[in-house]
Amino acid sequence: MENMVGNFGTVAILMSTYNAEPFLKEQINSILGQTYTNWKLFIRDDGSSDSTSLIIEEFTKKDDRIFFVNKDSIKNVGVISSFFLLLSCVKADFYMFCDQDDVWLKSKVRLSLDRMNQQKKVDVPTLVHTDLKVVDQNLNIINESFMEKEKLNRKSQLGNLVIQNNVTGCTVMINNSFRNIVIDKGIPNEVIMHDWWMALVGNAIGETLFVDVPTMLYRQHNLNVVGSSSTIKKIMGGYGRKEIINSIIKASEQDKAFIDLYHENLSKKKLETINFAANMIHYPRVKRMRGLKTNNIFKSGFIRNLFFKILLFSLPTIR
Repeated sequence: MENMVGNFGTVAILMSTYNAEPFLKEQINSILGQTYTNWKLFIRDDGSSDSTSLIIEEFTKKDDRIFFVNKDSIKNVGVISSFFLLLSCVKADFYMFCDQDDVWLKSKVRLSLDRMNQQKKVDVPTLVHTDLKVVDQNLNIINESFMEKEKLNRKSQLGNLVIQNNVTGCTVMINNSFRNIVIDKGIPNEVIMHDWWMALVGNAIGETLFVDVPTMLYRQHNLNVVGSSSTIKKIMGGYGRKEIINSIIKASEQDKAFIDLYHENLSKKKLETINFAANMIHYPRVKRMRGLKTNNIFKSGFIRNLFFKILLFSLPTIR
């Protein structure tokens, strides 16, 4: 386990790497080019077999704001655990999450920080996220807005988040109150992705703020762990009924784990909404459909929501 890496009145940028050689230098250089300079970059390598470690060490020698957190204890734990290990061993005022293969636009940190500072109550767990531009591996723009391309809901609503994430982790900034409650509560095995879990925390017990401006170039290539792909493309590519049903079940399991940890922090209405989503696959079909309306549970995007409702209705009751 990495040791605590210091206490800075600054923005801590957390990056997890894994075989990042093709794009890592470009990403780190984009962080070095930020207009806001009071940041520190903490990198944890998750067991790379290429020259990623050498690249990280090279940058630590160039800039004393860059730290190789686990240089002497490199171990593969997976992307979710890797990010939360970083979050647990770093202490700062604000925290941002960074992927290894994107490019940050120059004002990314400043825009997020300005929006964060509009929240005057530092004791409220607060999450800021932004839009992003989708690009190919050579940074040619595919779409000016990821949120528009994916038909995602810009307003965070719990009835949406219990079954679908609308927060992209590499655009996220959180404050200390947010970091502390996440670390104190722990991260269950049912977490699907770290950004989705944080989106639930922000909406259910804190505040989520959105910057409707792209702050980075979201690179799409064949090495992506998670990428951008429309519902129609997924279906045409063979992503069918079984996979969508499996995603509904996994979301329900994540919701159930969320209730286990945060039920004492939830209002009655929010607890009812998450509890329904956690258990809807166990209800008869008619009760499921009524519950969707009562709790305003939906997936953003007409086609996506239509397929969700059809498949949820067709799913046999799971005992």
